Amino acid sequence: MSPITLFNDWHKIELELNTLKFASACCLSTIGLDGYPNARFVSLKKIIEDSFLIVGSLTSKKGLELQYCNKASLTFWFPFTQKQIRIQGDVHFVTNEEADRCFQLRPREEQLIALVSEQSEEIYHPEILQIKYSQAAVQFKKKPIPRPLSWGGFLLKPIRMEFFSFKNNGFPNRILFTKVQHLWETKILQP
Repeated sequence: MSPITLFNDWHKIELELNTLKFASACCLSTIGLDGYPNARFVSLKKIIEDSFLIVGSLTSKKGLELQYCNKASLTFWFPFTQKQIRIQGDVHFVTNEEADRCFQLRPREEQLIALVSEQSEEIYHPEILQIKYSQAAVQFKKKPIPRPLSWGGFLLKPIRMEFFSFKNNGFPNRILFTKVQHLWETKILQP
């Protein structure tokens, strides 16, 4: 079984049990511009050709760090099934066409926020952001909201995927998949 298939199986079961708003949340870790790791929770949008799609601001800390160093990791914790998945890989940016498609699928409120917010930039008067949001909502009331050029998608293509399954009693199961010359090698690891 491929690790992508195993991920899809585990993820599907978790989503059936987990009705929380952010059921597809995962921790994206990047290498900071100062060399220190940075981690933040993001939402997995979908899997495209064995790569994990994350979207957001290209000029945010995460966007700049992924442009600086395209190596990153994703960590998923599935609380309802007591499973963890760690993924390491290389990141590539999606095309403008794919970014446009992803942006149009977002809820309208999130599109407006992306349009008016300069993510991660300091703001001295937060009420200005609300004014900009209200103005944009009126301006685009009956028309599509354009994707900001600073907004896009990132595809993480795994080179390693580790699956950790806890049990109520006994040793947890731990499986490591490593990509070697386009094929997946599998090892069972001690917990």
